Amino acid sequence: MQRREFLRRVSMACALAVAYRDGQAWAMDPGRGPIGASPGQSAALTEAQMSLVSALAEGILPATDTPGAIDAGVPSFIGLLFSEWFTPQEQLDFQRGLEQIDEQSRSLQRSTFVACPAQQQFAMLEQWDREAAVARQAHAAPTFFGRFKSLAVLAYYTSEVAQNEELKLQFGAGQDTPEGPVVMPPPFPI
Repeated sequence: MQRREFLRRVSMACALAVAYRDGQAWAMDPGRGPIGASPGQSAALTEAQMSLVSALAEGILPATDTPGAIDAGVPSFIGLLFSEWFTPQEQLDFQRGLEQIDEQSRSLQRSTFVACPAQQQFAMLEQWDREAAVARQAHAAPTFFGRFKSLAVLAYYTSEVAQNEELKLQFGAGQDTPEGPVVMPPPFPI
């Protein structure tokens, strides 16, 4: 098994487990009020914030022989979650996290993350990923980058592009034919 295949499988399993757990917690939160803009905060990411989201997502899931995050619509999905699903506090925390990413980028590279060359972006992504792993192992609060990466992986592997082109899954394939659905074993050992 190739490294990319192994990472894809592990990421998918982890993302689904986290999504289920977090979804259950969200549904059980009685204090979760209606979504919308609060004073001093917009209900949508700005163009600059969306550019940063796109750069981060593509850095985490770059296009290779399979589509990357941008091709899979990850930035748009994250933008939709931000405006439609995040609470006002989550929106504020997310915007602060994006600001921290750019502040760290300016501190390390004297430029915003989006304006940095790819190799500098990659070096910062690796550093933030190591910091997120340390926080996770120490059972500390997750870093913004760690949460963002989980969200990007979830968004990617639930996209139609990733399902069809990377995972090679086709749900309900052939169910509209007289012979019924095509039954194939999953693309991973059971």
